[in-house]
Amino acid sequence: MRAFIFALPLVFGACYLNERGISSTYYNDCKAYYDAAGIYHEGCEPNIIEFSDAKKLVNAKKTAVQEELERANQERAKDEAAIDKLEEDFQKEEEQAKKEPQEPGN
Repeated sequence: MRAFIFALPLVFGACYLNERGISSTYYNDCKAYYDAAGIYHEGCEPNIIEFSDAKKLVNAKKTAVQEELERANQERAKDEAAIDKLEEDFQKEEEQAKKEPQEPGN
């Protein structure tokens, strides 16, 4: 356990937070240039963790959770509709039982 605690600063000591994510260098090594058509391009070395990728993962997870919630809500609505239908049927049966004359001896 002690070795793990002492290894953490060595592993993460060379990580820096820059504009695009977490990198092994302090500054972004981006090279900006224009191509022959005059379009601006920026070529950057990849980071260890890109903020844009992290945002995509979070959004994808939120989307999956939202879909699961919508599915659960739809199932709950179906269940509630079935319960309402059963309650209506039960009330109709009770009303019919009250209207029908009772046979003596039963």
